[in-house]
Amino acid sequence: MKRRVPRVVAWIFALSCIAGSLFTSWVSFTVRPSTPGWRFGILRWPDSAVANLLPSFGAAAALLCLIGLWAFLNYRHRLLSYTATILLLLVIVAFLQLAFVDGALLRDLVSDQNQYRNVEMFTHKQLPTNLGGEATRQIEIDTSTLWGQALVAQYFLGLGWYIVTIAGVTGLVTGLRAVPAVGDRRAIVLFGVIAFLCTAALHLARPVLAQHALSRGITRQCEGDLDNALKEYRKAIRLDSWKRVHSAVYGRIGAIDAMFGRTNTVECGVYKVETYVLAQDLPSATATIETLLPKAGALTPTLRKWHGDLCTLLGMDLYRKDAVGDATLLWESALKDDADQWLARFCLSRAYYDLGRYQDSLNLITSMLAQCADPLLLADLYSNQGDSLMKLGKFGEAHLAYRNSYQYDSVLNWRALTALVGAN
Repeated sequence: MKRRVPRVVAWIFALSCIAGSLFTSWVSFTVRPSTPGWRFGILRWPDSAVANLLPSFGAAAALLCLIGLWAFLNYRHRLLSYTATILLLLVIVAFLQLAFVDGALLRDLVSDQNQYRNVEMFTHKQLPTNLGGEATRQIEIDTSTLWGQALVAQYFLGLGWYIVTIAGVTGLVTGLRAVPAVGDRRAIVLFGVIAFLCTAALHLARPVLAQHALSRGITRQCEGDLDNALKEYRKAIRLDSWKRVHSAVYGRIGAIDAMFGRTNTVECGVYKVETYVLAQDLPSATATIETLLPKAGALTPTLRKWHGDLCTLLGMDLYRKDAVGDATLLWESALKDDADQWLARFCLSRAYYDLGRYQDSLNLITSMLAQCADPLLLADLYSNQGDSLMKLGKFGEAHLAYRNSYQYDSVLNWRALTALVGAN
């Protein structure tokens, strides 16, 4: 009986880890539902159109957990130790890929978080008030350094990543304790250290070189050596995917172009947009991006997302000034640029209500409910749904919507509670 108990525990633990690695997220969005582990592809973002010949992180982790279970049940302790080491390397690769390799994914995660914060601001200022502010998921986003990218990436790691990490640590400790020879234990540890260093070097080499090139470019620009500064900036963009999807380095190139009178370049346009944004002149910033888009080339996706963000913020400013119609047009334009612009969709659902377009508001809210994972935002969406249903005379459906809202947020949700008892 004593010999069977650890085997049963091993089966339960291994199967739980396999399920967690496959069906829970390794990377978690703030608003949108997160991708399960079986779809989180190694070395690429899963929504890419390019075929992925490598397995997903979830599938690879599940296979390693199966091998580790077999090794434990058959007393192959060295195999268990090596398998657990590889499993830990897999979670390190997932972290490094998110922080330093897949700039588009990290950009989407940061954008999702920033939009969530702005949704909260819009909710508190423009919607019927609740009893107070809920505890929320807010962090200061700073990705200007490699260390900042690592901290931000760590924040977005999901439950699946932690489950696999626990599985790897447990397997490694169990295997090492059972390996009798000291030399074998040292060999396993040495293998893990060398593999970790090689993995880190492989993922960090290009970002580190890019950061060095950026620093050299800034130094050259300060010294007046503008030609070499441009070369360093372009090298930084070429080496680092994160810098390719952001405007900062392009803006530095544009500032140099402006000094030489090359005002027709895309980079100079990016510099102008940054200047307008700093001056809080959002209309000029959005208009400038519109002139850049036809000739943006590889920068088109980045500029479109930026245009969507600025249109959304400009729409919020107009909405505060009761220019609801103009704000609606801007939010609709933002969604054409970026279908993932959650802030614009949320604001637009309320603007349709204000304009008496209750069915349009309901249609938009219904689509958002299926794509939202945050309970507080879901509560507000259901309350908005209830308001529109009330205007359409669908009182039973409105009552159900307010009830759903209260189920998602029953702590300070005064808005849904009063609607349920007929106070609204």
